[in-house]
Amino acid sequence: MEKKIRVKECAMCGKVFAVSGRGNRCYCGAGCRREKILQASREYYRAAVQRKAEEAYAGPPSGPALAELNQKARDAGMTYGKYMLSLQMKDAPHPERIPDGARE
Repeated sequence: MEKKIRVKECAMCGKVFAVSGRGNRCYCGAGCRREKILQASREYYRAAVQRKAEEAYAGPPSGPALAELNQKARDAGMTYGKYMLSLQMKDAPHPERIPDGARE
């Protein structure tokens, strides 16, 4: 029984090579096969990094801009840090305060 020998073109480098048997080889050798695997993994990695970056980017920040908050702080006679702290303290629940004279 004769084996059929087919001629195929390498999917990586384009070189023509002979294939016997079923002929399901796509690459001329191990070097081209390895290079194709590396190329596919690089493309997958780049796409994954791009996808992750797009998911992480939430768009421009919502709420007032830094310059706007800084101007409000200056109008109130405070620094930006003190102004932000005062805004946070307004929202936070306050523990009961002890008057100055009642302390032991």
